[in-house]
Amino acid sequence: MENKKEVFVKDLKPDEKITSIFVISEREIKPTKTGKQFISLLLIDKTGSVNAKIWESSGIEFSKVPDKGPVKITGRTESFNDVLQVIVEKIEPVAVQHLRVEDFLPSLERSTAKKLFLALKERFFVNLKCRWCQKLWMEFLKNRELVRSFCRAPAAIKYHHAYLGGLLEHTYSVLNLIEFLCTQYPDLDRDVIYTGALLHDIGKIKEYTYDWTIDFSDEGRLMGHTVLGVQMAQELIKSVNGFPAEKAMVILHLILSHHGQFEYGAARLPMTKEAVALHFADNLDAKMNELARLYNETFEGEKWTSYQSHYKAKFFIPTSDFNGLDNILSENEQPKQLAFDAIIKKS
Repeated sequence: MENKKEVFVKDLKPDEKITSIFVISEREIKPTKTGKQFISLLLIDKTGSVNAKIWESSGIEFSKVPDKGPVKITGRTESFNDVLQVIVEKIEPVAVQHLRVEDFLPSLERSTAKKLFLALKERFFVNLKCRWCQKLWMEFLKNRELVRSFCRAPAAIKYHHAYLGGLLEHTYSVLNLIEFLCTQYPDLDRDVIYTGALLHDIGKIKEYTYDWTIDFSDEGRLMGHTVLGVQMAQELIKSVNGFPAEKAMVILHLILSHHGQFEYGAARLPMTKEAVALHFADNLDAKMNELARLYNETFEGEKWTSYQSHYKAKFFIPTSDFNGLDNILSENEQPKQLAFDAIIKKS
């Protein structure tokens, strides 16, 4: 009999009693300030994630709390340091055959993913002029398993595009930024940077596992997506007979350097114009997606997000009035605006 998911993470509010099924993504036993222990859990479903705690006083045997997988949770919600968490009062494993995986792994809608990939294909067919890059793109398309995995893989575990289809969406967004940069800076090699943008995160297909949770694969932990991506790109390049060695080198350099700095995971620092441009496009899209998620997860009515340690800041959330009727020019103001525009044009 199928277990129905009753409550989703996005529906949780402080000071409520809940009973629902979640997937344990992370589990860690930690000490309290008084020397006792508690279990810290990260619970997920398709709408997001929430932290949970199991105190010793709950009467739950810590040894029986699963490391991973679906569990039925009974407990209460509370806000702690402006972050929602669940205090677990009862927990029990749930058989996976009785669940719908679509309820627990966040993902792009299939229709959205299909539209994105079709748009990505069109962009490549229009913009690639180099016959070698065109052939490499065709080799990519011919590999159906690679394409399927590229459209399904996440782009991260936590921070940005951490959902099925995230790699496709991130790559498409980076290409949008690259297209603008190529217009703004026409001396960029469009063929090289487009190909590098397509392949820059391709190693994430192998870096992560994504069944009931998104996690690192063994080779992902040991090698990382940059090394795996270079290996995968080299295999594609080898399939194109006569691919120019220098062009291959500068494309592979884009993969190796797209994180920008060694401390952020770059194997090499960016050493071409295309590498610098791709790094900033990749970084910008990742951060904008992460902040959009952070804003969405902040309680309605709050003016600040929770503290983000890697940014060393909270983020301010403007009120909806910023985009409301107060921003529309009145009839009396419009002539002044037109006069101002005329002055600007003359200058």
